[in-house]
Amino acid sequence: MTLGPPPLGLSTFDVFDTALTRLVGSPKAVFVLLGRQLAQEGHWKGQSSQQFAKQRIDAEHRARMNSRSQEIGLRDIYRELLSACSFVDSDIELLCRFELRLEESLLRPVPEVQRLIQRERSAGRSIAFISDTYFPAENLTKWLTEAGLLKSSDLLWASSKELCTKATGDIFRRAAASYRIETRSWRHLGDHATSDVSVPAAMGIDASLFPDCHLTRYEEMMESYSSVTEGVASLMAGAARWARLSVAADSVAKSQVRDIAADVGAPVLFSFITWALRKAKSEGLKRLWFVSRDGQIMLEVARPIAAKLGIDVELGYLYGGRQVVNLAGLERIDDAALDWILGGAGAVSIADILERVGLGVDDVSEALARHEIPVTGTIPWAKVPSLKRCFQEAEVAEKILRRAETRRAQMREYFSSCGLTNGDRCGIVDIGWRGRVFKAIGKIIGAEHAARHAGLYFGLFGRPEEPPPGRMHAFMFDRGQEPALGQGHDIPCLTELMEILCQADHAPVLGVERRGETFEPILRAGTNSCGPTWDIPLFQRTVKTFMETIDLSAVRDLNVDLRGLCDSLLRTLLTQPSRAEATTLGGVDFADDQTGSMSETLAAPYRLSDCWAAFVGGEWPRKSFNWWTIGAQELTHPLVRASIGVARRLHRGRQLFLWRALRSLVRQRG
Repeated sequence: MTLGPPPLGLSTFDVFDTALTRLVGSPKAVFVLLGRQLAQEGHWKGQSSQQFAKQRIDAEHRARMNSRSQEIGLRDIYRELLSACSFVDSDIELLCRFELRLEESLLRPVPEVQRLIQRERSAGRSIAFISDTYFPAENLTKWLTEAGLLKSSDLLWASSKELCTKATGDIFRRAAASYRIETRSWRHLGDHATSDVSVPAAMGIDASLFPDCHLTRYEEMMESYSSVTEGVASLMAGAARWARLSVAADSVAKSQVRDIAADVGAPVLFSFITWALRKAKSEGLKRLWFVSRDGQIMLEVARPIAAKLGIDVELGYLYGGRQVVNLAGLERIDDAALDWILGGAGAVSIADILERVGLGVDDVSEALARHEIPVTGTIPWAKVPSLKRCFQEAEVAEKILRRAETRRAQMREYFSSCGLTNGDRCGIVDIGWRGRVFKAIGKIIGAEHAARHAGLYFGLFGRPEEPPPGRMHAFMFDRGQEPALGQGHDIPCLTELMEILCQADHAPVLGVERRGETFEPILRAGTNSCGPTWDIPLFQRTVKTFMETIDLSAVRDLNVDLRGLCDSLLRTLLTQPSRAEATTLGGVDFADDQTGSMSETLAAPYRLSDCWAAFVGGEWPRKSFNWWTIGAQELTHPLVRASIGVARRLHRGRQLFLWRALRSLVRQRG
């Protein structure tokens, strides 16, 4: 068919990974899912889905080797598959139908290309699609039309129909002949550097690369775990890519938050929460309570995933973080209590510490004066022993324990309303890291009730000295076990990163109060902010998009181990960050203090003035308790990095010199 030349020019678009993308990381993963579907419906017996995928890939290779034209069709592939598998000729149509149906379910239009097509169309340019594919042209037409990309006036050139390809340039020549168009008025967009750019550019076409659908390094990691996770990791890669492509970010800085959410935060949270849901099912738990504030995004993850997996468990948000329950669970002022009360002393004020136990400076002003504790500014480290003695005074301890008793009564009533004392078995889901909140909840509701419940954690670095009566389980690692279990505990700044990823959009919870028939949280302030480089709503929106997108229809119980993948994602981000990632995470105002009264950035560029500290200490200086050294190095000017490196080597040389001098002196005196 020969058409008149488009009056204002022609804009053509590649189809796969340009106009449309899949909800799997690699097209090969489709064959694993296809094998699973065929097995579930009795069409594939005696071999695994991985074996089917290999047979399908090999059949395509043979079909191309045996073809006399530049392209093959889907039926050609399945004809080759018959010779290697227990299929018959009549199965070809069935197999093609299954693959086309699965492919259609996994395809999504790429938002940026949708917008670009609309702009080109509004400018009066003709629109067409060109694809190297073995899929029938009528299926491509259907998929593009249903996606709102292909209009009745548009054209489609598919290599399966034309029997020539973009790679050779012949399909572009055929399109040019059909349109009688001069190449200088032709624009083409695609994702392949050769077929979509080099080849058409050599013909004079204005060709541009569209790389957005290419897998990021994190998505490549997910895809690399596809075979050992029965294709689940590829589904995660596809969902991550789609979240990255579909969630709008109005600045480069915000796009970094979105990409970290899509490529690290969402996959890690998905892995943890699917484990928690499966644990709830296997242990017969009726409810899962997600502890504030880390549990806010976990609950948002759990709702769609539980529905997709068909796990029937009640889900709720429990106002039971450290500040709420630790005071309520306080029964005596011993060393364990002082460890919690005085945590962060040296970096916070006495008012911050007293807030943890429900007191103000005026309540204990005389005791503070006796022990010479400053009431303004941060408490010097040297005053910590005096502060301990102050809190152990009978008068001060009595006031704290009275506040604890009042808080305990409030929290016991609240926890009873949540079903923690009615005989049901519940799971308390928390990020970690020592199990103290679970222990405190047990003290509040009583050992008899607590023994029925289970604590479900992302990771545990240790356990309380007095173990709580309930069971404690960890997803990634449990260092309190003998022997220690799991992996990932050694990743630098892991706790800080996980708490950033699980930031809630509300401020710290200071308590709860009854209002009629319900309980409402008492918040430090109305909203939560992590500083200019982090956007909590954008992060949460991206994570929710991932969870809504991931296709688990072919997954029965998700009984796969995703810890190795989580380790790879988290370790790569924290030990090999890009400069943009270091800027985004390093600039977060991280609040380690339980009341949220103190925060500090994780990383900032080193300066030449830090060379002295490196010379004296021999290590990269730590600027704060939660300092992310690797992120700070990435942000530092190369000359400064080199200077600090020299200072560290000089330190080692000095140590060696001093050691030799000391040894020589000893010999001389000997």
